[in-house]
Parts: sequence; C-alpha cells; structure tokens
Amino acid sequence: MSKTLTPEKTLKFLRENEELRKIVIRIQADINRDDLFTSQTIPVRPAPKDRKAFEPAWADYRG
Repeated sequence: MSKTLTPEKTLKFLRENEELRKIVIRIQADINRDDLFTSQTIPVRPAPKDRKAFEPAWADYRG
C-alpha cells in the first residue's frame, strides 16, 4: 500500500530568524586540526554605498 505524499504533509515551515541576517559563518581549512576545519560566526559587513567596478571594490574590501 503506497501513500501519496503532498507538501502539506511533508514540509514544515518555520518563521525566519531575522537575527541570523546579521551574521555569517566563516569556515576555514586548517590541516593542523584533527577535524581539518575551523568555524566562527562573524558580523555581516555593511554593503558599500558607493558604486565601483569589481576590481577597485575588491581591492577596498581586501584592504
């Protein structure tokens, strides 16, 4: 006997946690660690207000 699955029965939606918009997770490879990675949460940088081509904007970002 097979059952028909519908989205109403299989998917559950949660409200967005808007606090998570303020952080990102930085993951870096680290060959000196047993698990090979480090991770940390860091604040999101504000979007630049000036409009630049990619190369100058990237140079400023890397600054």
